[in-house]
Amino acid sequence: MVTARNQLDILTTAESDNWQNTLAEIGTYDTYHMPSYHKIAEECGEGKAMLLVYRQNDYIIAFPMLIRDIKIPRTHALTGLKDTTSAYGYGGPVANREVPAEVLMKFNAALHDFYTSNNVVSAFARFHPLLMNSDILFGYGEVAEIGATISIDLTPSPDEQYANYRRAHRRTMEKLWRAGFTVRKASHEELDEFIYIYYQTMARNDADDYYYFDKFYFHRLFEEMPGVPQLFFCDDEDVAVSSCIAFQCNGIVQGHLGGTLNNYLPLAPMKLVLDCVREWGNEIGAHTFHLGGGVGCRRDSLFEFKRGFSRREHVCHVWRNIVDQDAYDDLCHEAVHATGVHPDDDFFPMYRHPAFEPSRELNAEAAAAL
Repeated sequence: MVTARNQLDILTTAESDNWQNTLAEIGTYDTYHMPSYHKIAEECGEGKAMLLVYRQNDYIIAFPMLIRDIKIPRTHALTGLKDTTSAYGYGGPVANREVPAEVLMKFNAALHDFYTSNNVVSAFARFHPLLMNSDILFGYGEVAEIGATISIDLTPSPDEQYANYRRAHRRTMEKLWRAGFTVRKASHEELDEFIYIYYQTMARNDADDYYYFDKFYFHRLFEEMPGVPQLFFCDDEDVAVSSCIAFQCNGIVQGHLGGTLNNYLPLAPMKLVLDCVREWGNEIGAHTFHLGGGVGCRRDSLFEFKRGFSRREHVCHVWRNIVDQDAYDDLCHEAVHATGVHPDDDFFPMYRHPAFEPSRELNAEAAAAL
């Protein structure tokens, strides 16, 4: 990979020890910054994973990303172009301390040199709401607020945490307990049950293809990141009805992915699952359980469901950067020309709009074949 003026060190997942040591040197990071997590994204074909490391005096900035080839459907025009994005989750750059404006300017200049030297047309990143790292890229590209996420403060006593739940949440949970529902931690050997529940949930919600992670992805999480993911189930007797995969890193518990069987959705057993995750967070000494937000961080019904566990909100930001406007416009034009589709929303980058891609035929019925 080309680096202009040698101002950035570029680490790949082949240098995972150096990558992880750099994060440890910075001290402020989460699961979604780790080399093992990016290696899985790489193996799933999401792009070439790398960590861009900028050092100036005592300041260190590390920016994990996936760099991707751009291929417009049914056309061979505009070859050799690339873009970058975040791995699924909350990422963005991290720094070892508050970085002054003059250092940020030089970092952004070095980042721009990297992009232009490697034919990167556009760059996208999701920031981490708890780490509040959006300021690192402020002034280069566009930083946009897209909504909010919810977290539970795990520093008060467990009884106080539970008392802060919405009363209706507590009533539902107590009713489920009386009915004999149970919750438990499980090993990765039960992942196929989780996958079935997850796929059924995605099909019910008409989720974008992006959220249909395949079986390989889920198993690699537990193989590549031992000690980080934990699987949880809520059972109705011997039937697993709701489930969640949670991560733990640096005192932060993340509710990564989860779902509930269609027939049990009205009973809301996910409330018991998330309560079990919270208790696990207390057991391991975590300070925060980040539940995330609504779909796309919107204030939708999912957001309100999570808000029933805590009223502590965090602002969610994304970063959109068109590095080469002419190439970006040409790519958008080619995508429209090749498909005849004219998207009218603000999806970024527009030339990767899901409307330009054939739909993946993956749903809850497919999960039954696992």
